[in-house]
Amino acid sequence: AGEKKSEEPVPELTPERIQAMVEFLEEQGGHMDYGRFANQFPGVKKAQITQCDHFALVQESDRPGGRWQITLPGIEPMFTEETPDDVQRSKQPPPPPVAVAPCEGLWLIGCVKKWDPKKQFGFMIADGADDVFIHRNDLPQEIQGIRNLMGVEMAFELMLGDDGKRKVKTVRPLIQPNGRGGWQLRRA
Repeated sequence: AGEKKSEEPVPELTPERIQAMVEFLEEQGGHMDYGRFANQFPGVKKAQITQCDHFALVQESDRPGGRWQITLPGIEPMFTEETPDDVQRSKQPPPPPVAVAPCEGLWLIGCVKKWDPKKQFGFMIADGADDVFIHRNDLPQEIQGIRNLMGVEMAFELMLGDDGKRKVKTVRPLIQPNGRGGWQLRRA
């Protein structure tokens, strides 16, 4: 324990590989982020690059693990610099979280908890919204004739009625396979 491993010599880059790397960097303006460069030339180590005079590696900051640039000789690296606007933005508090509430685009899922087949209305329950009024006329025409809607699950748009009470604005009953090749209303 505590012994240092002897470092194996790093193989030199072939002239063909160096030429391909030089041509690629020339196409990029003579400089680029080393990480992007390394993705183009997998298996090439920084030690191999520093062995030859065709490239320069420049660290962008003094921080450990910081970003590196690779350049051709005589080409100045282009570091990403913070502008005064960037500094100002970084000091601003993050924007408040987006308020999510039932609306035309965000519906609730609930189920019919009471249904009066004679009066053809009832009440739905959903997380955060109990006693939501629903009338037969709010239902799609396909199911307006069904008498027992107790427990039927529905997605619905919530609104406040003229009396200030919650009611269904638009409703879509949920369906599921019935096991016989058809469909049935989904019940809680």
